[in-house]
Amino acid sequence: MECYFNASQVKDDQTKVDTFVLYLYESVALWWRRKHGDIEKGLYTIDTWEEFKRQLKRQFFSHNAEDIAMKILCGLKHIGSIHDYIVEFTSLMLELPDMQEKDKLFYFMDGL
Repeated sequence: MECYFNASQVKDDQTKVDTFVLYLYESVALWWRRKHGDIEKGLYTIDTWEEFKRQLKRQFFSHNAEDIAMKILCGLKHIGSIHDYIVEFTSLMLELPDMQEKDKLFYFMDGL
């Protein structure tokens, strides 16, 4: 969504939230309906796009996502296609944003 907002030059926080919620489904859509109901009742506020993202992550992302990703990374081995290995490795790197480049290279090469 961030890429879409940048390309569309969307800067307003409320527009970002309003646009994003159009893409929600299943349990995430239910979460937003409940939050939005609380907002309309004045029980709760989400004033910024950053606050919206924080609330969404708090609700749906594992608190120990980095630990889980690191454990998976340590056991990651290239057994199928190199493409599949790269996709899996890259996905794990998204969960480990603070990892140094030299460590990324080490883990990548170690799994080959």
